[in-house]
Amino acid sequence: MGAPLTFLFTDLENSSHLWEQAPTAMQDALARHDAILRAAILDHHGRIVKTTGDGMHAVFESAFDAIQAALSGQQAISANTWPVETGPLKVRMGLHTGESEEREGDYYGATVNEAARIMSLGHGGQVLLSEVTVLMLRSQKPTGITFTNLGAHGLKGLAQPVVIYQLNHPDLAAEFPPLKSASVPKHNLPTQLTPLVGREAESGALSGLLLDPNLSLISIIGPGGMGKTRLAVELGGRMVKQFPNGVVFVELAPISDSKNILPAVAEAIGYQFQQSGRSLKQQVLDYLENKNMLLILDNFEHLIADGAEIVTEMLKSAPGLKILATSRQRLNQAGETMFTLPGLSLPDPDTTDDASQYAAIELFQQAARRTRPDFALSPENLPDVIRICQLVQGMPLGILLAAAWINVLSTAEIADEIQAGLDILEAEGSELPERQRSIRAVFDQAWSMMSAADQQVLRKLAVFRGGFSREAGQAVANAGLRQLQLLASMGLIGRQVDLRRYHIHELLRQYAEEKLRQSGQYRQTRDDHTQYYLAYLAEQAASLKGAGQLSTLRRIQVDFENIRAGWYDAINNREYDLLDRSLEAMYLFCFLQSRLEDGKALFDRARQGLAPEPGHEPHPVWLALGIRFYRAADSQPLLQERLEASLALARRRDDRLEAAFCLHTLGTVAHYVDQNAPQAIEYYEQCAALYRQLGEKYYLAQTLSKLGEAYQLIGHTELTLRYVHEAYQLQGEIGDQMGESETLRALGMTAYQTGDYDGGVDFIEKAFAIQIETNYVVGQASSNLYIGFMAFVRGEEATGRALVEKGLDQALDVVDYSTQAWCYAMLSWMDSAAGNYADAEQELRQAQAIVIDPFRQTGAGNPFLQLHINLAELLLDANKGSFKVATQHLLQPLTLAVRTSSHPYMTISIALAALIYAHEGRPESAVELLGLAFKQSVKITGWMRQWRLLERAQSELKDELGQTAFEAAWQQGETLDLKSVAEEVLQEIETNSEGESD
Repeated sequence: MGAPLTFLFTDLENSSHLWEQAPTAMQDALARHDAILRAAILDHHGRIVKTTGDGMHAVFESAFDAIQAALSGQQAISANTWPVETGPLKVRMGLHTGESEEREGDYYGATVNEAARIMSLGHGGQVLLSEVTVLMLRSQKPTGITFTNLGAHGLKGLAQPVVIYQLNHPDLAAEFPPLKSASVPKHNLPTQLTPLVGREAESGALSGLLLDPNLSLISIIGPGGMGKTRLAVELGGRMVKQFPNGVVFVELAPISDSKNILPAVAEAIGYQFQQSGRSLKQQVLDYLENKNMLLILDNFEHLIADGAEIVTEMLKSAPGLKILATSRQRLNQAGETMFTLPGLSLPDPDTTDDASQYAAIELFQQAARRTRPDFALSPENLPDVIRICQLVQGMPLGILLAAAWINVLSTAEIADEIQAGLDILEAEGSELPERQRSIRAVFDQAWSMMSAADQQVLRKLAVFRGGFSREAGQAVANAGLRQLQLLASMGLIGRQVDLRRYHIHELLRQYAEEKLRQSGQYRQTRDDHTQYYLAYLAEQAASLKGAGQLSTLRRIQVDFENIRAGWYDAINNREYDLLDRSLEAMYLFCFLQSRLEDGKALFDRARQGLAPEPGHEPHPVWLALGIRFYRAADSQPLLQERLEASLALARRRDDRLEAAFCLHTLGTVAHYVDQNAPQAIEYYEQCAALYRQLGEKYYLAQTLSKLGEAYQLIGHTELTLRYVHEAYQLQGEIGDQMGESETLRALGMTAYQTGDYDGGVDFIEKAFAIQIETNYVVGQASSNLYIGFMAFVRGEEATGRALVEKGLDQALDVVDYSTQAWCYAMLSWMDSAAGNYADAEQELRQAQAIVIDPFRQTGAGNPFLQLHINLAELLLDANKGSFKVATQHLLQPLTLAVRTSSHPYMTISIALAALIYAHEGRPESAVELLGLAFKQSVKITGWMRQWRLLERAQSELKDELGQTAFEAAWQQGETLDLKSVAEEVLQEIETNSEGESD
C-alpha cells in the first residue's frame, strides 16, 4: 500500500457485433484505437498496465493527469476518420482513485475492481468518475471541464452505493441513456475518503437501536474528536436499504441559529418551500409525515437550548421517521436513547497479542502512511505507538493529529510531546474540518458551552488520576450528583458502571488542569485531593489484615494512581501526620499486591524527601519509612543502625506497635541475612510477646511463622510445627488468606524436610490454590518453584522445569529477587543433571549475581538458597573433575541438612559425597553411600536415576569392584542410618578442611 493512484479503464462499445460484421476493417480500426489511447495515456504520464480485450487498463499517479488522458483520448477518437464498415468507434471510460497493491507490474484490490465496475455502467463516448476522484481535483481542475452528479448507483460486489459523476466538455457528447446499474435507495451521505477503522461493536449496537420499532431518537454522545460523525455516516450507509424514503444527512456545524435548523433539513431532503400560506415548519412537518426515513442531525450540541424541541415535533408528525443525532451532550428530549461513544480499542503496554488487531493502532498506522507512505509498525516503534494511543485514550482525532507528525518526529518523540502537553495535537490538512485541526480548539468550543459553575467543577476534577468515585468527586471538587449527571450528559466525563466510578478523557483532563492552574485554585485542590486519598488509604489498613483483604485490595488498586499522587504531594508538603496514618496501609498493599518495586520507589521517595538536616533528630515517620522497604544501595550496617534507632525511639515513646515491628525486622535480618538463627529467635520472641499484649493477631501470625522457620534452622522441628500451626490458626481466625498461603508453604516445607513428601506437596498445592484465588503473584512464583522442584527430584524433569521457569517469569515480573535467585539455582541444577553444562554455568552466575532483599525471602530464606547454589556449583565441579572444590561446596549444604535433620537434603548430599569418595579412590565407601541414598524414597531420588554423571560413576564403580563386591557394598549401605552417616561424612569434611587450613 502507498499513495493513492488513479485507475482508468476503457472499453469499446458494441465490439462483438463489429468484429462479426467487419472483421478485416476492425483489425485496422482497433489498431488505430489502441494507438490513440496509448498516446493519450503516455502523453499524460500514465502507464498501461494491460490491455483488456478491446479496452485498456492504465494507472496514473495524479488524478489530474488521468482526467486529461481520458479527455484527450475521447477527443482524438471523436476526431478520427474511421473505416466505413465500422463507422465511428465509441469508447466508454471509468476512473477511480485509491490505494492498491502492486505485484509484478499488475495492480490488485478494491480500488481497481471499483474502477472497472464504474466503467461498466457507462455508454460509448461517456467518461464516468467516482466521487473520490472528483474530490481529488478540487484544487486543480482541467480547463473547460465540469462534472455532473449522476447520483448513487449500486456496483456489483459492493455493499454500499457509490456516487457517480460524468465528465463534461464542449468536445464531448452531453446526453446519454441512464447508467447500467441497479436502482439504489436515496441518500446524501458525504463520501468518506478513508475506510472506517474499528467500531464493529458500536456499529452493531447502534444498528440494533435504529431497527428497534420502539425507538425513534438515538443520540451518539461523546467529546469532540471521538468520531461521532464518521460513525453516523457509516451507519447511514449500512442502513440505507432499511428506509424506503432514504437516509438524509444534515450538517448543523455551520449553523449558528436554531431558526436555521428546518431550512437545513429542507435543503438536505430536497424539499422546495411553497408559497402556500403554511409556515416553513409546517411544510417540512407535512412533507415528513408519511416518510419512512432516517434523518442524521450532525453536531447538534450548540443548538440544543433553543432547537432541540423541533426534533420532538418532527418525530411526532412522522411515525416512520428515525433521527440519529450526534452531539457532545444529550438533547434532553422525551424518548431519547443515549449512546456514549468510547475511544477506539487499544492494547496494554505489555500485551503479547498482535497489536495491529486493535483499532487505535490500525488507525495510527493508516494515518501515518498517508503522511509517510513507507511507515510500518515494527518491534522498535510499536511500544511508542501503543503509548501514543494510550495517551490520547483511543480518541480518533487525537490519533490522526499525532500521526500527522510522523514525517517530522519519531514515534517516541511524538509520545513524549503528547505527554508534555496538548499543543502537539494540532495539524493542518484538508482531511479534517477547520474546527478539528487541533484538540485545543475542540475543547475550547466545549468549554465555551459550559456554565461557570460547571467549569469550576470540571477544573477541579482534573486533579484525579485514573478516575474517581462519586464520594471523591464530592469531597475534592464539590461535584454533586446532578453536576456529575450533567457533565456525563455532555460527554465530558464517562461512567464505569461496574466499578461505580467516573473518568475524564486524559486529553480533556490535561486541558482542564491548565484551566485549574490559571484559576489560582490548583494548590488548594491538590491539597484536598491529598487529604482525601491518604485518609481513605489509612482507613483500609485494618481490612487489609482480615477477611476483607481481597475486596480492600481491589478498592485500593482502582484508586492507586490517585493515592500515589497524594503520597508524593504529602512528601513535598512534609505532611508527616498524613504519611504516618497511611504508611501501614501503603506498606501492606504493596506487599500483598506483589508491587515490590512500587513499594520501594514510594518509600524511597519519602525517605529522600523527608531526610533530616545534618545534626537534626530524625522524625519518627522518617525512621518508620526506612525499615519497611529495602534498597540495594543500603548497606547492612546502615540498615542495622536505622533499625536500632527506630526501636530505641519507639521504646522511648512507648509505641509498642512500632517497637514490635522493629523487633520483627531485626529478627528478619538476623534470620535471613546473618543466618543467625538463635539471635533471630530472640528478636521474634520479644516481638511476639508485644503483639500478644496488643492483641495484634495479623503481625503475630507472621512473626510466629518466621519463628517456627528459625527453629527449623537449628533442628527443632517440634517447635517449628508448634509455632507454624499457631500462626495458621490465627490467620484462619482473622481471615488472612494470603498469610494462610505463606504458612501453608512453611508447613509444606517442614513436612518435606522430615521426609513426608506427599504431605509437603499437599500443603504447598493448597497454598498455591489460595494464591491463585487471591492473585498473590509473589506467592504463586515461589509455589511454582517448590512444586517444580518436588516434581524434578522425583524424576519428572520436564514438568519440574516448566514449573520452575513459570515461577521465574512471575518473579521477574514482580521483581522478587529472592525467588529469581532460587529459580536460577534450581535451573542450573536441572541442566547439570541433564548434561547441559553451558546453560547450567550461565544460570548459576545469574543466581549468584542477585542481591537478595532481606525483607522479602523465599521459603526459609538465604541459608536454603545458598544450599541450592552450592549444590548447583557442586554438580558443575563434578563434571569438571574438580572434586576437591566440590568437597568444599558440599560443606554448607551438608551442615544445614544435618543441623535441620532434613531428610531430602541429607539424601542428596550423601549421593554427592559418593561421587567425591569414588574420585578419592574409596570405591566401597562410595557404593555404600549410594546404597544408602537410593534406599530412600524415589520421591527424592528419582532425579538421580536420570543423572548422567552418577550413572557413569556407578558403572565405573561396578567395573572397578566387580559385580559381587559392588552388590555387597550396596547392600551394606542399605543397612546404614541416614542421619548417622550424614554426620560422619560432615565431620570428615570439616576435619579435612581444618587440616588444609592449618
